[in-house]
Amino acid sequence: MARSCSVAVIVSQEAANPLAALDLALRLAEFLTWINQLIAQSLMVSLSVIMFQELADSSAQHLLTEEDLIVRKHILNIMCNYETSWAASREQHPALFDGLKRLKEIESDKLISITPYNLKVLENGKPFLRNICMALDARLSRKETKVKLFSDVI
Repeated sequence: MARSCSVAVIVSQEAANPLAALDLALRLAEFLTWINQLIAQSLMVSLSVIMFQELADSSAQHLLTEEDLIVRKHILNIMCNYETSWAASREQHPALFDGLKRLKEIESDKLISITPYNLKVLENGKPFLRNICMALDARLSRKETKVKLFSDVI
């Protein structure tokens, strides 16, 4: 805005008609405001492109495996619907069956029901939903952390 005011003063000093000078100064101020908006938009677009490129570069480091996709689907089903099934072969993976073995104690406490192709969270098990899903998480079970996890279940 400081640039548009200084230009307006110079124009008004040079013009013979004061009203014409004022009109010209206002038009120049509007034009410079428009230019500033274009520059700001251009910078925002440039920053968006840079951020998108950084996200694209970093996402290449986090590709999901078939195991990740299958286990994630079952965890989401449990979290949203309190049950999941794996009747189709595309819904099965050894990591899932390893997770089901880790759930035997929770099943013996009558918090979940496991049939050959289905897991259902019972009413008493709903408060322990996070524990159930953590047992199915293959990556979490493979990690042997010596440090405390970010958040623990209570």
